[in-house]
Amino acid sequence: MPGTLFALVLLGCSDAGDQCSRLAAPVQTYATRAECERRQEAALLSEVSLKADFPTVTAECRARMAGSKPGARRLAARSN
Repeated sequence: MPGTLFALVLLGCSDAGDQCSRLAAPVQTYATRAECERRQEAALLSEVSLKADFPTVTAECRARMAGSKPGARRLAARSN
């Protein structure tokens, strides 16, 4: 996907996995989904992940358009 970056996001979740919150960690971006996925294990071993006060921590690669700010879509949706 030209113009697309993949953001590696850490989420802290309940045991059931039905309630998750984004952890306060810098978002790393990668040019390909494969590169992002290769970094997931290291992200799960990071200090932020290991110190998170959640029973489960997951790492997800999320597509976003190059040049967009994290959360921009969410902010745009709320302004309507």
